[in-house]
Amino acid sequence: MELAEGEVCKGRAARHLLDVGLPLSSLEHLPEETAMAETMMLGLRLTEGVRASEFRERFGKDIEAVYHAQIEDLVRIGLLEWQGEALRLTKRGRLLGNQVFCRFVA
Repeated sequence: MELAEGEVCKGRAARHLLDVGLPLSSLEHLPEETAMAETMMLGLRLTEGVRASEFRERFGKDIEAVYHAQIEDLVRIGLLEWQGEALRLTKRGRLLGNQVFCRFVA
């Protein structure tokens, strides 16, 4: 069994179960809006942040078009910055990460 784009496997050692063909505890299809928000939240936890090209490749949408207001505001107040094509937390943003993540999930 293979997961389709946007599907989430909830279960213990889910990747191993998929690899050996054992049943999964559950399979959930995430709405696109939820998948995009989770991509932002999880990607911004990484030092390198979220690459605009990877977001576009995965969702077929421009990250700035989807999250224009959030990005503009968070850059303005110094919590996010562009590093090349990657959007990432600033030093101050890392201290206030949960407030940043909430802006993409709300």
